Amino acid sequence: MFKENRLIWHQATKLNLIVEESDGSPSVEQVNKIIFPSAAVTDNGDGSVTIDTTPVNIDPGTAVGQMLFWNGSKWDNTETGEMFWDGTNNRLGIGTSSPIAKLDAVGSKTNYTRTIASASGTIAITDCHIVVDYTATGTVTLTLPSCTTAWNASASTGIEFIISDKDCNASANNITINRDGSDTIIDSAAGQTSSVLDSDGGTVRIQAISSTEWKVY
Repeated sequence: MFKENRLIWHQATKLNLIVEESDGSPSVEQVNKIIFPSAAVTDNGDGSVTIDTTPVNIDPGTAVGQMLFWNGSKWDNTETGEMFWDGTNNRLGIGTSSPIAKLDAVGSKTNYTRTIASASGTIAITDCHIVVDYTATGTVTLTLPSCTTAWNASASTGIEFIISDKDCNASANNITINRDGSDTIIDSAAGQTSSVLDSDGGTVRIQAISSTEWKVY
């Protein structure tokens, strides 16, 4: 009888099935598809096996980073442009094969809202909607993350943030949005170091449009 059997992914294009018999001698077969049984495998004693069960199929991968899903009859692979796992950096990409954050969704997505209720704050790369709840008290300074972390060169798109004045007092106590490092901001003109939200209850959108530049809308 078999002592051990294992499955090994090999270069994301082929599967190796390793079956080790009781004498310790492994038998290796390279296959294009593996059948996973739901019952025990019977050793016929002549180098062959019998699987007495209804098989469940799993297709091999065709590219690094592909993920599996159940399509109703078998396990199938996602396209890397649909869903991608970056095993080196532990990042999940949806709609992109080059995720730049722990979860990078390119396309429509539900907004994540975070409130900043102090005179200063740093916008995180994981933020989406920043609600400023401080202009009734004083001015506010926000600092953007680096453009290099917010720009996806392979998809030619950048992360966008929405910044809103909750207290409706930004005309008296402005919300200043500062760049990080030597990045620049396009607002009323190109090459600016900051942008100012000064309308009561106002909202601005700011998006990375390159690895060194933000644009305010």
